[in-house]
Amino acid sequence: MTPGHVLRVLAALLVVAFMLLPTVVMGVLSFSGDPYISFPPHSWGVGAYRHVFSGGQWLAPLRRSLFVGASAGVAALVTGTLAACAIERTHFRGRRAARVLAVAPLLVPSLAYAIALYVVFAELHL
Repeated sequence: MTPGHVLRVLAALLVVAFMLLPTVVMGVLSFSGDPYISFPPHSWGVGAYRHVFSGGQWLAPLRRSLFVGASAGVAALVTGTLAACAIERTHFRGRRAARVLAVAPLLVPSLAYAIALYVVFAELHL
C-alpha cells in the first residue's frame, strides 16, 4: 500500500463519516424524552414514536411521506443512472461541469442543513 492510497482511503472514510454523522446524531436524538432537540439529551424515551404510531393525525402524513420518498427514490435512481451513462459514454463540451453538478448535492448533506435551520428557527421561536 502506497502512502497516496492510504490517504485516499482515509479521505473517503472522512467523507463518508461526514455524510453519515448527521443521520446518526438525529437517530440517537429521536430517542430523547425532551420536548425540544438538545444535545446531549437530558432524558431518554420512545414517547415520540409512541405518539406517531398510536394512530391519529400522524399515520396518514407518514404514509404519504413514505410514498413520496419511495417515488422520489425511484425517479432519482432512473435519472441518475441515465445521467451517469450519458456523461461517461459520450464526449461533449461541458462534460466536466456536468460531472461536478451531478456530484454537488452529495457535498453538503441536507440533513446537516436541516439541523442548522432548526436551530435558527428555534432561536426565533418559530
